[in-house]
Amino acid sequence: TSTMGLPACTDARALLDWSRGYFRAHVAPWLPTDRGAAIAEVGCGWGRYLVALAEIGYARCEGIDLSEEQVAYARDTLKLTNVACGDGAAWLSTRRARFDCVLALDVLEHLDTAALLALGHAVREALRPGGRFVVHVPNALAPLNPLRHADLTHVRAFTVDSLQQLFRAVWNRSDGDPQQ
Repeated sequence: TSTMGLPACTDARALLDWSRGYFRAHVAPWLPTDRGAAIAEVGCGWGRYLVALAEIGYARCEGIDLSEEQVAYARDTLKLTNVACGDGAAWLSTRRARFDCVLALDVLEHLDTAALLALGHAVREALRPGGRFVVHVPNALAPLNPLRHADLTHVRAFTVDSLQQLFRAVWNRSDGDPQQ
């Protein structure tokens, strides 16, 4: 089960409305302009950003999440049919050169180094030439940022340098070892 499901006191509709606005303002500008682009969301949770993608006209979107309860909510409550339950890296590895864009929004901070590199390599292989990898992570340099420690499952936060290190390890090296 997930530690970040919707608590009983959460107003899911209000959170969905907030998520739509946040997505349009902060994520949508990074998406391909072609509304026919194939987009994957790794760590899609309960599907709020898949809803936002559909509402702004992206029809070829798929999501994957480890949490059975969140995927069930996406399917049962939001009626999403484009959501799967499983490991994002394994799922992407069966979809070589399938996507124009892969989203990992509030996902990378949950992964240890080995899983982070595995996901990075899977994203690289799942992207078509010229594809985009859009990430959203806690900012380790923001001194008052509560997001690093707001979730028990966070294992890291990122700086520009650490994200660049990840991307160099994944896109420039075949073995992904950032130490060499």
